[in-house]
Amino acid sequence: MKGKILLIEDDINTLNGLAEILEDEDFRVDKAKNAKQGQTAFKKGNYNIVLADYLLPDMDGLELSKEILKENTEVKIIMMTAFG
Repeated sequence: MKGKILLIEDDINTLNGLAEILEDEDFRVDKAKNAKQGQTAFKKGNYNIVLADYLLPDMDGLELSKEILKENTEVKIIMMTAFG
């Protein structure tokens, strides 16, 4: 296994598609459909990377990043968006 990724994305097709690609590349992937679920999962897991949508329905990516970094300053956070 290459590492453990927390994937936070509100679009279910994107969430499942990205998870499948990452799992095919030998990453362990846990999924969350919104920021609240992501924060809960992050507190329970030991992740190398958080891959998160910037525009989530319950919190924007910048705020989510700040909350995650309060828990672990070493985790790598990658933000993604489908908007210009």
